[in-house]
Amino acid sequence: MEFIDCKAIAQKWKDEIKSTGVNACLYVISAGDDPASAAYIKGKLKDAEEVGFKCIHKHLEAKNRDQLLMNLTFLLNNLQYDSRVDGVIVQLPLPFSITFGDIKMWLSKEKDVDGFLSDSIFDPCTPDGIVQLLKEINVDIDGKLCVIAGRSDIVGKPLAEIMIRENATVALCHSHTPSKLLYQLAQKADIFVSAVGQKDFIDSSKFKTGAVVIDVGINRTEQGMCGDITINPNSNDILITPVPGGVGLLTRAMLMKHLLVAYQKYHTGRQTR
Repeated sequence: MEFIDCKAIAQKWKDEIKSTGVNACLYVISAGDDPASAAYIKGKLKDAEEVGFKCIHKHLEAKNRDQLLMNLTFLLNNLQYDSRVDGVIVQLPLPFSITFGDIKMWLSKEKDVDGFLSDSIFDPCTPDGIVQLLKEINVDIDGKLCVIAGRSDIVGKPLAEIMIRENATVALCHSHTPSKLLYQLAQKADIFVSAVGQKDFIDSSKFKTGAVVIDVGINRTEQGMCGDITINPNSNDILITPVPGGVGLLTRAMLMKHLLVAYQKYHTGRQTR
C-alpha cells in the first residue's frame, strides 16, 4: 500500500498557476458562524495569496432569513457585472436553512468557479481535482471500472458524469446499495472513490492489487481527522489518498485553476488547462 502525495501534486499545480503572473480576483461570500466554513475560507485565502491572486472575503450579517437572502441576492447580482471580480463562491452551509438553490439564479455561470451551477463552465472542484489527480499520476481511466460510493450533487453524481465522459465503466453506490454488493464491486474496482462521510466505511484490505483508492471523506473524531477508509497494513499493493492532506488540498488547488481559467476566458479570450 502506498499513499499518493497529494500535497506535492497540489503544490505543483499552484506553482504552475503562480508562474503565469496572472492577478485574478476571487470573491468569497459567507454568513453565519460555522467553524468548518471559517477553516475552509482561511485555506482559500491562503492559497489565493500563495499563487498571487487577490481574494476578497465578505461576511454578511443578518437577523433573519429574508434579510440575509436579500443581501445575498443583491450582492451576487452586482458581482455578475463587476469586471474586477473573476470568480465568486458562496461558502456553504448558510444560516436560516438557505440553500444554494435559493440563490443560484443570481450567480454568473462564468464566475461560478466552484462549479455548482448546472450550466457552469466548470466541473465541481472536488470531482475535477480527482480526475486531474488520476491523470497526473498516469492512471488510464479509459475502460476502467470506477466504483463511486456517495451520490451527492457536488461529488458523487458529477464525478460519475465526468468518469463516463472519460470512458470509464461507472458503478454509483449509495445508502440503499446492499453491503454485499458494495464489497463485491470494491473488490473488482480499478478506481474506488469513497465520498460518504462515514468513519470506517470500508477497509483498505477490500481492494484488489493495483487499485487506486480516493478517500474524499472528512470525519472529525476525538482522535483527530480521518477519512471513510480504514487503513489496514495488510492491504494489497494499492495507491490511496491520505486523510488529512489528501483530496481537500487538490480541491483547493483546483479552485485556483478554475479562477485562472475564468480570468483568461474573460480578459484574454484564451483558456489553458
